[in-house]
Amino acid sequence: MHYISTRGDTSRFTAAEAICLGQAPDGGLLVPESIPHLDAAELEKLRESGYSDRVALILEKYLTDFSSDELHEACRAAYDSGSFDGEPAPLRRINPYGRRSWLLELWHGPTAAFKDMALQLLPQLMVRAARKLGLGRELCILAATSGDTGKAALEGFRDVPGTSCIVFYPAEGVSPAQELQMRTTPGETVAVVAVEGSFDDAQRGVKELFANQELAAELAARGRMLSSANSINWGRLVAQIAYYWSSYAELLQRGEITPDEAVNFVVPTGNFGNILAAWYAREMGLPVGRLVLASNRNKVLSDFLGSGVYDRRREFHTTIAPSMDILVSSNLERLLFELTGRDAGRVAGWMQSLAEEGVYEVGPGVLERLQRLFVGGHADDAAIARTIRDVYDETDLVIDPHTAVGFNVYERYLRRSQDEAPVVFVSTASPFKFAEDVMNALTTSRPQAPQRGGRERPEEGRSGRLRRDERRRGDERGEGRRASAGRRGQTAARRVVSGFRDADGAMIADQKESETQTRSRRGGRRRSGRQRTAEQGETAPPRPKKSVEKSAAKTEAVGDGARGGSSRRRGRGRRRSGGSRRSSDSERRSEGQTMALAMSSGERLELEMRGDEMHVVYDSLQDAGNAPVSSEARRTEEFFADQRGETLPGAVYEVDESIDPDTIELPETDLDRMLAEYAALAREKKPDLAPIEALADESGMAVPFGLDRLELRGRRPYIRIRPDEMERVVRALLLEGKSEEELSTEPPQEEAGELEPWITSL
Repeated sequence: MHYISTRGDTSRFTAAEAICLGQAPDGGLLVPESIPHLDAAELEKLRESGYSDRVALILEKYLTDFSSDELHEACRAAYDSGSFDGEPAPLRRINPYGRRSWLLELWHGPTAAFKDMALQLLPQLMVRAARKLGLGRELCILAATSGDTGKAALEGFRDVPGTSCIVFYPAEGVSPAQELQMRTTPGETVAVVAVEGSFDDAQRGVKELFANQELAAELAARGRMLSSANSINWGRLVAQIAYYWSSYAELLQRGEITPDEAVNFVVPTGNFGNILAAWYAREMGLPVGRLVLASNRNKVLSDFLGSGVYDRRREFHTTIAPSMDILVSSNLERLLFELTGRDAGRVAGWMQSLAEEGVYEVGPGVLERLQRLFVGGHADDAAIARTIRDVYDETDLVIDPHTAVGFNVYERYLRRSQDEAPVVFVSTASPFKFAEDVMNALTTSRPQAPQRGGRERPEEGRSGRLRRDERRRGDERGEGRRASAGRRGQTAARRVVSGFRDADGAMIADQKESETQTRSRRGGRRRSGRQRTAEQGETAPPRPKKSVEKSAAKTEAVGDGARGGSSRRRGRGRRRSGGSRRSSDSERRSEGQTMALAMSSGERLELEMRGDEMHVVYDSLQDAGNAPVSSEARRTEEFFADQRGETLPGAVYEVDESIDPDTIELPETDLDRMLAEYAALAREKKPDLAPIEALADESGMAVPFGLDRLELRGRRPYIRIRPDEMERVVRALLLEGKSEEELSTEPPQEEAGELEPWITSL
């Protein structure tokens, strides 16, 4: 098997050369001359193998200048040597009552992100490739990262003989845990550099360094050569093909699917590498139905799938899913090369247009082929936060923001398509890497933390009952929507809706569903049991009510500082605490009664009683922007929510902003206690680690071993530069022999004040 460039270079490269080069000499990406196929006998062998042997079997199809023994040895060193916490890529059924959806967890490696699946293997392949080629040179790995690749590369290459590694990351574009992971990596052969700009700036700078022939000659004279750890390196991508095959083999092994039954894969992606690996698996013969591409607010890929126009000339957003904050998706070039019949001229023209003008258009033929294979969608920060909470409420799974994007996009695709195929959600990172944002999502009533680096915060969440299907009815009735005007009225309405009590005085649970509603359920259940029995003409049994005694016991336990258990139950108690009054049986509203809520801002909700729950008939707040909820506003909302039992149905609530919340006597809530505990924890520990441990306490989960020792390793010197200074840093570290301490822009003591960037003194 040889490799060729996507931009027309006529050279052919062996697999070992492709891995060491990382990128084609003409600036294109290297792809295999042909895509191999897996037959039935090889698939049967996959079923019977463990994960490391499965990867080796896939690699044998592509890396033909490596022996089978070499590949099995490399894979076992990567996956079976203690770097992973148990099974490297466990496949978990999402819903114990459904057999149609699974979660492929790819974050059990040392950095708690899916990049470990390739970057634990790449150093093993690279060292063997260099030996095979007789290079006799040190491989200098350059990597640009949007958060996860950097730490995975540092962890994979640190202190590996014959290698060094420099990672560039956007200074304000990664989560605190991601930055701390990179800056606490031990090792004498690695370095970390913050770039003032976006991931695209860092990635563009790395590509320019690879194309710099003068730099390459100087490094060669010193016995060194540059290589890549990003997914532009085929050695990265080929390792990712394996876990799609492995998940399918696992489903067959368990008897969850029948042979040749197609499976949908839902993949959150920014640089297009992860989902491109799924496409290669499909071309090899993996039965894939649809590939669902999930983007965050930087939706350049989902827009491209809809229009065929790739346009990076847009506002860049820093989101709570930072590993997808990308506007130039490098690996898309490989797919376009294949879909155009390997027309290198067209691909080179598009890439030139993208570099010079920031845009290109592929035309209707290529677009049609794209849309037959891929489904695209995106979710903003508010939708991501709601999805994290909804998935936890429905499945008890805590997911990270990137994985949540996939769930959000697929739910909308499922409603639209009614696609009944089995589905595997690719979970790309541990929620603990994004603990602050995940905690904000799971405990939606807590005050929002200050913004960092322009990061948007999730909007105040709505209860599980306020589904899009109900909200959409307002539009179908021709009722217009207005933007929100009035922070306090906006949040008050939402809190009133989420606080109705049942006949026993207990708060009505969020997870109840309307008997007439036919929304899609995750976990393979298309309709609730009550809906199915109603459609069959049967009478559905009554749904058991939440026990007041159990709820009270759980509340008391949490108040006493209990740890562990289900944060879903604990979180609900916190969200619903708010007032001492109880509604009596005589005060309950009856079926079919309606109620209107008019806020002082002019916004209003119209609600209808259905069984034990209120449903939104018209919601003029649904497009409201993000608004932090102050303690004063929250207390005011809870006060009015508590008053509803004394007001007749159909009455209008009006939020009086002149009310002094200090005159409202409310007992201390579980939420207040939780926030106090969180504040105490933050004071006791360094703030970088406090959210991670707080989430572990809240969810009852153990902190992944990749994050549990962050503060014990010390920190690397902080180097912060502009994008146009990347070459100088590389020269200083690799040619001039400077240390990170010499290049640091971090003052030795706080009172020393700010220092001028090191680069100005060179």
